[in-house]
Amino acid sequence: MSIVFRGRTEIFSLSDVGWVSKGPAFKKSNEILIIFKYTYWDYENEDWANAIGLEEEEAEEFLNRWTEYKERISQEDVSG
Repeated sequence: MSIVFRGRTEIFSLSDVGWVSKGPAFKKSNEILIIFKYTYWDYENEDWANAIGLEEEEAEEFLNRWTEYKERISQEDVSG
């Protein structure tokens, strides 16, 4: 199953998301950083390459959608 997140600035498949980082580690406390399965650490720039940052309402919308998606996937795995 592939569900697509359509935000104001980004469109991507939720199945490609590896994990999400949020909080005071970023420039703004209301920002999240989405790390994809294909994201890698760029040693030259000391930052994630191909990661996406979302702020405020868009970040909240994404987190709600991604949490629902992960819960649905977990339920499908349990029920077979």
